[in-house]
Parts: sequence; structure tokens; C-alpha cells
Amino acid sequence: MHRLVQLVPRAWLSMKGSKRDFAEKALLVVSEVYPHNEVFGNWPVCGAYLAHAYSVLKLERTESKYVEISKATLCHSISAFLYHDVEDLKAAEKFLLQAVELRTSVLGERSLDTIERIRLLAIVNLDQGRMKEAELSQVQSAELAADVLGKEHRTTLKIQHDLALCYLHQGRREKAELLQRHYGKKMICYWNSVPPSVIYSICKIS
Repeated sequence: MHRLVQLVPRAWLSMKGSKRDFAEKALLVVSEVYPHNEVFGNWPVCGAYLAHAYSVLKLERTESKYVEISKATLCHSISAFLYHDVEDLKAAEKFLLQAVELRTSVLGERSLDTIERIRLLAIVNLDQGRMKEAELSQVQSAELAADVLGKEHRTTLKIQHDLALCYLHQGRREKAELLQRHYGKKMICYWNSVPPSVIYSICKIS
């Protein structure tokens, strides 16, 4: 649609005082239809809706927690697309950081959704070679997960596994091995066998 054509309804909505209401509804709709699952077949749809997603995210902060969480969900979905398909790690980090900040603001840092986004942010930082930032995020998410879920919970162990790989990239082999042994023992107990993630980690450290 031509920009001048877009300007007319925007001016009308501003005069009626309902521009924010329509902006919030537009954000909710785009957040709902934008693919959330990180599935290869969804990437073309993500690309097609990307311009619309960018547009609705320009909405300023609102008092509606539901709108803010929807915005956080959309930011996370965009980040996943930029990370996996476009491979623009810097842009992926930007939107994932927004998702973390929004969820922290609305749900608090002890929310499992917030903890998971912090963990993913660490992975994006690690892939960019930003070891210190990755370690800080992984340690933060590991401590939060241990406090909220317990030290032996699978989510906590998964984060410890990621932290071990971070230490390995930093050349801190002993710390990586220590965490990985603990992770391997607990996951074997859960699976009653050696899970694929443990085999992968052993190969990485070896």
C-alpha cells in the first residue's frame, strides 16, 4: 500500500483517539499468526510476515501485560528466524534481548519463560564469540533454574550442559569436564541409558 494511502487512515485514527487501540490489536494479530515453532518449513512464512512484525513492534510500552507478553513472544519468534534462517546473529541477539527484557518486566526473572530466553541469549552470544557475555547469561540462568526448579531438575541440568560447552570454548577444560560428568550421570539416571546429548558432549570434550 502506498505511504500516502496509509497516512489517511492513520490520521483518521489519531483524530478519533483510537490509534493505540488499533495498534495493540494489530500487534496481537501479528503475534498470533507469526510462526512460533522453530521448524524449517515455517521460515518462508516468517520472512513474508517480517515487515509486518517490524511495523507492529514500533508500538510503545502499554499497561496491558497481555500485549507486552505478546510483543515478547513476537520478538522471540523473529529472533529464531533471524538466527536459524537468515543467520544474522547480531539482529537475532537484539530481538532476543528485547524478549528477555519484556518478560522480565512482566513476569519477573524467576519465570521459566524468562530463564529459557536468558539461556538462548547466552547461546547466541557464544555463537558470536562473545564468551564473557555468554558465560554471564548461562551462569545467571543456571542459578535461577536451580533456585526455582532445583539443582537436579532436567532444565537446570540442560543449562549446566550449555555452560560446560561455554567453558570448553573458553579453553577451561577442567570446569567443563566437571559439569559434564555431573550432567551425564544425572541424565543417564533419567533415561536409564546414555542419551544422545551425553554422547555428543563427550565427543566435544574429547
